[in-house]
Amino acid sequence: MRKLLFITALIFAVCSGTKAQYLKYEPLYSSPPSSSTLEDGWYKATVQYHNTGTAYKASYTLRVKVSYNAVTAIDFGNGYLHSGINSSGYHWSGGTITLSTDVNGNITGATAKVTIIDKDISPKVYSIYIK
Repeated sequence: MRKLLFITALIFAVCSGTKAQYLKYEPLYSSPPSSSTLEDGWYKATVQYHNTGTAYKASYTLRVKVSYNAVTAIDFGNGYLHSGINSSGYHWSGGTITLSTDVNGNITGATAKVTIIDKDISPKVYSIYIK
């Protein structure tokens, strides 16, 4: 009977120690903290253009400016810049960025859509893909 009690106590002690070690487990590797926004600045992006009035579509590699998790300017590289602030009479809408992340929460890409309506009333849609 004493042997049975001793063996039971020994098994209990071993099992208890295993559980305590498991609860204190810390991984050797951890992924860096992920970000929920892109840093403000200029980014190279694929911009798909669609003029809804003429049905013209094209795709370009352009620079876009990100501020406060939104695309706020599109640089066409020829001195022509679209932004929400203008004196040309066009209206800028959209630009809010949607992020793509991997399984660890790291940003893998970003998308946004900007619509510009100018004096010819044909909305021009810019679908923006930042990688």
